[in-house]
Amino acid sequence: MNSILADMRRMIDKADHERRDFTADEERRYAELEEQYEKLNSESRREPPWEQPWTGDDDPVQVQPSGKDGVFYFPPGSMSARTLGLSPTGHQKPSMETRYFHNYLTKGLIGLADHEKQYFATRSMAMDKDITGGFLLAPEDFSKRTILKLDDELAIRRISTKLICSNSAKLGAPSLETDPADGTWTSELNLGGEDSDTDFAKREFNWHPNGEYIKVTKTLLRHSEIAEPLVRDRLVYKQGVTQEKAFLTGDGVNKPLGVLTASDWGITTSRDATSSVAGSVKPDDIVDTFYSLKGQYRKRARWICSRDFVKAARKAKTGDGQYIWQPGLSGDRPDTILGKPFDESEYFDTWGSDTYQAICGDFSFYWIVDALTIEIQVLTELFAATNQTAFVIRCELDAMPVISEAFARLKLA
Repeated sequence: MNSILADMRRMIDKADHERRDFTADEERRYAELEEQYEKLNSESRREPPWEQPWTGDDDPVQVQPSGKDGVFYFPPGSMSARTLGLSPTGHQKPSMETRYFHNYLTKGLIGLADHEKQYFATRSMAMDKDITGGFLLAPEDFSKRTILKLDDELAIRRISTKLICSNSAKLGAPSLETDPADGTWTSELNLGGEDSDTDFAKREFNWHPNGEYIKVTKTLLRHSEIAEPLVRDRLVYKQGVTQEKAFLTGDGVNKPLGVLTASDWGITTSRDATSSVAGSVKPDDIVDTFYSLKGQYRKRARWICSRDFVKAARKAKTGDGQYIWQPGLSGDRPDTILGKPFDESEYFDTWGSDTYQAICGDFSFYWIVDALTIEIQVLTELFAATNQTAFVIRCELDAMPVISEAFARLKLA
């Protein structure tokens, strides 16, 4: 990997020294080296946390109830499923419900033992579901593992502040819109000047339902080694696409408000930096965007950006010749842009004028509030004619930035 990176940078340095752009042959060669680097880099990364053995030695993050309204707070990066008592890998002994559900997936309802059938029948009546019509709910452990993988897969969910609020129709969050004015030098017996600049507002979170389903052939589900992971992976993919698009570009109308949507209730246009040259990003543009953040936000800042932005950042140097993009030092250390980790997303606009290509900020000030975290319903009979079982995933949530100045966006001129 290091030799490939060195070759890439020699090509950049040579072109810089000769004050020219890459030739067509150099562009092709650079793209080949970049592809090789990405392949080796992805292979060297550790498996995501939900696939690593969990020894239990590290202290799990505690859920902190807030007030009496049933709101639970998960700090950015916390393992919410672990907090709920689930090993990320499932190395603990599976619950009775999970074993029955696995048997159902691999054998079908007919192949279940009598006590397993009785469990599903009793449970479905308790949940007001009709077992004879082919409806049942996936067990809680299965849903928790789905949530955990969803948190690992989606960049914004992983680094945002997450709350669970199941007992309220909506949630109000106060936000500071305008900082207080500077203090006034005064005498010992005087109070100083009265502040009239401070402005508070209330950001209101409302629950937006979201649901979709996938169909899997019963033949495929009978392969016991892949049944549960297959279903979870497809459910996470379907839900992940929907949520990530909303967290980035949602307009807040019956859906979350995304970080790339200019809004007085989210991130205003005053937090936009525009590239200095139309249709391209220069090193100074990236530096200017980063340093438009106040110091307290830069400490925990990270980037979310388009693939094209990462390509541009890899070739960019600061005025003293230092590369803006730096590779991770080892498998568990991320690559960085200006010393801050970044995530790529495919849901940015296509590279072009007047499009956002990157956002940098402290994403703990992006709040995701789940009213219904994940509910998974299994439809066993609806698509029986095509030998398929349908899995319906449902959730209710809202999300938005709560402090505008914690973020800075870069837009192409």
